Amino acid sequence: MNQMFAAVTGKRSRDFYEHFFKTVLILWAGFTLLLGIFFHVQKTSILADIRNDEAASVSLAAASIAKDLDTNHSDLMFLADLLELKVAALEDGRSGLMTEDAKADLTQVYLKFSMRKGVYDQVRFLDLAGNEVVRVNYDHGRPRAVSPKELQNKAGRYYFDDAIRLGRDQLYISPFDLNIENNALELPYKPMLRFAAPTFDAAGKKTGVVVLNYLGDYLIEHFIQASQTQYGSPELVNSDGYWLHAEDAGNEWGFMFDGKKELTYAAKYPAAWDIIKQGHEGQFQNEDGLFTYEELTPFGDHLLTSDGSPDSVGKSTRAFSSQEYKWYLVSRLSNAVLDEALQDLYARILMIWSVMALLGIIISYFYVQNVRLRQEYTAKLHDLAARDALTGLPNRNSFNVELSKALTEARKKQQMLAVLFLDLDGFKLVNDIHGHGVGDLLLIETARRLKKALRGEDMAARIGGDEFIVLLRELTDEAAVQEVQQRIMAAIEEPVLCGDAVCHVGTSIGAAVYPRDGDTEDTLITIADNEMYRVKKERKGNKVN
Repeated sequence: MNQMFAAVTGKRSRDFYEHFFKTVLILWAGFTLLLGIFFHVQKTSILADIRNDEAASVSLAAASIAKDLDTNHSDLMFLADLLELKVAALEDGRSGLMTEDAKADLTQVYLKFSMRKGVYDQVRFLDLAGNEVVRVNYDHGRPRAVSPKELQNKAGRYYFDDAIRLGRDQLYISPFDLNIENNALELPYKPMLRFAAPTFDAAGKKTGVVVLNYLGDYLIEHFIQASQTQYGSPELVNSDGYWLHAEDAGNEWGFMFDGKKELTYAAKYPAAWDIIKQGHEGQFQNEDGLFTYEELTPFGDHLLTSDGSPDSVGKSTRAFSSQEYKWYLVSRLSNAVLDEALQDLYARILMIWSVMALLGIIISYFYVQNVRLRQEYTAKLHDLAARDALTGLPNRNSFNVELSKALTEARKKQQMLAVLFLDLDGFKLVNDIHGHGVGDLLLIETARRLKKALRGEDMAARIGGDEFIVLLRELTDEAAVQEVQQRIMAAIEEPVLCGDAVCHVGTSIGAAVYPRDGDTEDTLITIADNEMYRVKKERKGNKVN
């Protein structure tokens, strides 16, 4: 009995955990699918926000540069026109030299202009030979006029040579490069744009060149401030692919140094550079990351420019319209940075999945527990409906079902089976003398003894009152039926202690054997019932109890 109970308990436990784990896996799969969809939507949204931020950053940088350079043209023309008036003060109109008073007046104008503008490192007037006639240095917010002995000759510098050839109302813009003073790069490095225009006297005779040295640091600082994001700011690249401003300062101004001539955007990101050079603006992603770019033509088509020269004295090799003067603002986010931007999302998804996984375990446990309880309750109801409430034996309906199954099996295997119909002898007397309570105890004990007297494959049922019916399966011969009958009779006829009373009953048994006596359920039961009454009459002298 203990082994049977352990086996049943073990099977129930295995069924419970099997159902539990299946439910957990189903819930986890559902949670994973939902979180996968949520992750995809959130990832798409985050990457779209990053793309939009990068596009806005580049656009703001371009707008900042355009704003900073917008006034250079008008500033230069103002100084050129002003100089034309001052040229009228040439000494006697014969020497071709500006008078000292005219120089002093022009110097004062340049000083005030430099102070108010605050973006020009130098404001200069050069004569036809390239000599600096008047020069004002900004000196970090303290403009000063350069003394005559400090003035230099700029003949041979590409910007002077290219500008002096221009006609009236033509302007020159130099490449964006580093300033050279006294035939060497000025330290610390000073990014510079030079705007130049030839000047003329009242008679239309060319008198020299006005040059504005625009401080490139202002332009760079302004567009960095305007376009700064959590990932950085765009880099500025010229049309030859050299960095004018780079995230890594070591990459900047490669064309100015002999050892850095190969350090270009095209060399580092060739695939990206091919795309950038083909379009005005755009955004794309490849193995090097997410690139956002915009092409700038900062000076329209009203200026002349050239390719310049990195040497202190050197001519430009090509002059062209400023419509061909191009810069590129390029922002690059590496794929590693993009992945890092998603780390918070990964962490949130993992945390949510962990919580949902735990919740899935809890839900699964209570769900499976509830299912098991409902199954057990349903099985209990089914069992109660199939069993006799007093003795716990199967009832008539359950017996009929089992008999039907047994007959089918016996036909297939060509085996014998038997139906025994039992009625207790003397049961009515026990009820009359001791009462129905004792009678019920007697029936319970009878049922216990009956089951004990049977084989494991046999079945006993109570069909009402003191009547019982037994199914004997897989019989080898009719002698086995007699043997079971004898065991049943011997077991039931033993005295029964019911409370304080000792009860004695016997039993009358009728048997029907398949296939000898019949081959249907009703036939076998009817024959066994009739046989039981026949035996009872014989034992009671034809007096049915």
